[in-house]
Amino acid sequence: MPELFGQHMWAEAETAAEGYMRELGFADAQVTRGTGDGGVDVTSERAVAQSKYQGKPVGREPVQRIRGVAFDRAALFFSWSGYTAGAVEFATAAGVALFNVPNGEPVACSPAAQELLDEVSEASQLRREAAAAAAAAQAAAARAAERENLESEQRIREANARAEVAQAEATRAAERDTLESEQRIREAKARAEAARAEKEAAKARQRAVAAEQRAVRSQQKTDKRAARRAALEQRREEQRVANAPKVAARAERRAYLASLPGYTRDTRLAVAFGIAGVGCPVGFGLIAGWFALRARTTLTRHGVERSPNLLRFAAVLATVGISLAAMVVVGSPNGFSEEPSDLVSGLATLAGGLAAVGALAAWYTLPKKRTDRERETAELSS
Repeated sequence: MPELFGQHMWAEAETAAEGYMRELGFADAQVTRGTGDGGVDVTSERAVAQSKYQGKPVGREPVQRIRGVAFDRAALFFSWSGYTAGAVEFATAAGVALFNVPNGEPVACSPAAQELLDEVSEASQLRREAAAAAAAAQAAAARAAERENLESEQRIREANARAEVAQAEATRAAERDTLESEQRIREAKARAEAARAEKEAAKARQRAVAAEQRAVRSQQKTDKRAARRAALEQRREEQRVANAPKVAARAERRAYLASLPGYTRDTRLAVAFGIAGVGCPVGFGLIAGWFALRARTTLTRHGVERSPNLLRFAAVLATVGISLAAMVVVGSPNGFSEEPSDLVSGLATLAGGLAAVGALAAWYTLPKKRTDRERETAELSS
């Protein structure tokens, strides 16, 4: 055999033997890479193998040794230089599988080796058949899937077409409904507008009627007020005509009273001291009575029987003042002999001040006889 390897090509031969064993069905084959292994280069759970890469054929002794080491496992031998006849004879009898590797492909040199190759070929055939069957099944499945996909696509297209038709029908129905709804809305709006216009017209008519009624009532009120004013003016005129003699008589009487000497002064003084006498009845009440009596004496002397209102008022004030003075005097056990207390003195002082203020107010606020005559004439004329 020619030298094809270098110094360490035996290691490559062991690696090649490991690969050959795996191809023969020993998947767990591994190179031992050790010494003291009894000539075993590759081992697995079911077989052991030895490889020889040398320049001469392998003899009987290495084959016997691998058979002894294998025990109950299968024994394989790989040689790159062939075997001797004794080695082939022993392998045939002992069931050792001898393989010659002249060109990189193992060739069986013993029946056991041929059986392994046949098993591998059969397994390869079965694998090929299984692969072909799997490929056929896959192709059939692919064709079935393709047919299913085509049918599914066809069904999808048909469903899409039906959906498009249904959608178009729904769209047209929706459009019809929308148009009908819009028409109904427009009609409802028109009816509402008509009802609103009718209501506005009714309100306008009611407002016009109400305005006319208000105008009538206003005219009636105006007529009534005019009638009342006319009647009032007529009554006033009639009253002025009826009161004219009384007014003339009163004016003549006031003129006559004003011409009496001292009457007006005595009356005004009587009123002033009468008001003052209410606040301090001790002295002012008597003074008011004195002036009222003088005024009445003047009227009696000139033949006037009925006293004027102002003189009557002065007489009432004088009477009240004298009565209060009598009550004070009678109410005190000793009259004015006792010394008054501080409270009585204070009240007397306050009463005196009020009396003075009342006298001044009475004197300056009593109307003058001319003003009094003018106001009385105006009242009688109205």
